[in-house]
Amino acid sequence: MENNERQPLLDDLLNQDPKPSTFDRINSKPDLSRYPSTPTLNNKLLKNHVVALFVINFDTKSGNVIEHCVPSGLQLTAIEFKAMPSGSHTITEDFVNGRDIYGLSCFKRIQVDNQEERGARMKSVGILCKHFMTLHLHLPFLESEVVNQLNNPGNYQRLHEYYVRNKDLHDSLIQPYGSNTSLLKITHPAGCFSQFIKFFGVKIFPLWRLMLLRKRVLFYSPPPVGIACYRVYCCSLLSSSSVFLHESQTQPQFYVNVADISELSSSKTFVACTTEKVFESKKNLYDAYIDIRNIQSTSVDVEPLIQITSGDKMKFEAVSQLRPNGSLQEQLLQGEEESEEKYIRFFCAMNDILFQKLTDISSHPDYQITRKDYEEMGLSSGTDKTFLSQIIKQYNFNINLPPSCSFCC
Repeated sequence: MENNERQPLLDDLLNQDPKPSTFDRINSKPDLSRYPSTPTLNNKLLKNHVVALFVINFDTKSGNVIEHCVPSGLQLTAIEFKAMPSGSHTITEDFVNGRDIYGLSCFKRIQVDNQEERGARMKSVGILCKHFMTLHLHLPFLESEVVNQLNNPGNYQRLHEYYVRNKDLHDSLIQPYGSNTSLLKITHPAGCFSQFIKFFGVKIFPLWRLMLLRKRVLFYSPPPVGIACYRVYCCSLLSSSSVFLHESQTQPQFYVNVADISELSSSKTFVACTTEKVFESKKNLYDAYIDIRNIQSTSVDVEPLIQITSGDKMKFEAVSQLRPNGSLQEQLLQGEEESEEKYIRFFCAMNDILFQKLTDISSHPDYQITRKDYEEMGLSSGTDKTFLSQIIKQYNFNINLPPSCSFCC
């Protein structure tokens, strides 16, 4: 990934000399004071950023088909199955993130009095962009255009006009979000990350360990798949770090289906979601499988990582304190959307402390890690030893962990 495509919420941390503090053992949280608010959208990302717009139709005889694409002639391999996931016929509308470049599509189904269409018309309208962080600027148009395509099949004038007008993303499209809008607010709906944490609760920390160790993580969820795509992205942000920027970050794959099995089987790390239950039986494809909230694994290396520890409960209490009071609407009116950023800064700070401490220790090969070192990293010398040993191996730290019983202080 090029420098100008780094994960949102991290770019501003690169401009300062990272000197992570130690973990606050009393309050079970890192110091967030040195982590500023997230950066604004970089205008350099906006040139030639729209790759394509397309319409997917469900044909009663042929199944999912690419009905139209602008510009014409592009090879969109299997996009018709990404934009209209398995099980879409059971719902009336949905949105899907994908990673054929970076894609977003809106699906909608309506009833029609048409025997040839068997009483239902289903379409998706999608967009492919070079950068994930700009996708949601196009969501209002996609939602409107899928309705237009359902009511006026074959009329692609608006699609072509939008492509020409927004091939280079311009200020008029960004303006509703404000000139100082942070990337988190662009890439997420309001309250997305707080809802992600609320949904998984203390299990957020087993997910955190899996992300830091760059495991292959697959979320299963029945349609609609849009919320699962947001969970994939939020999960990928748990490993944010300004110390090990590229090494720690797992790029989200978003929605995958059986057409992606070959690619997934050769991937060493990913976080993705699917609506296809058949993946559960293909245990060689993933390290951890999340069925709604239930985190499963058959790997002896991963099983200890997904167990909830007492330290997880303490850290979750600290994360919960970041949650603002009142309803989501009240929070937005009061400007409390910045609390979303605090969650990311919490994990980024926690990861920086861990990585910086291990970097310091590895510069002294003869140094014996102590209980105090564990505590300063926000870990337990008992329940977190397996996790720490895997971190040391994953990132090639020159550290030998002593047996638990040999700690003297």
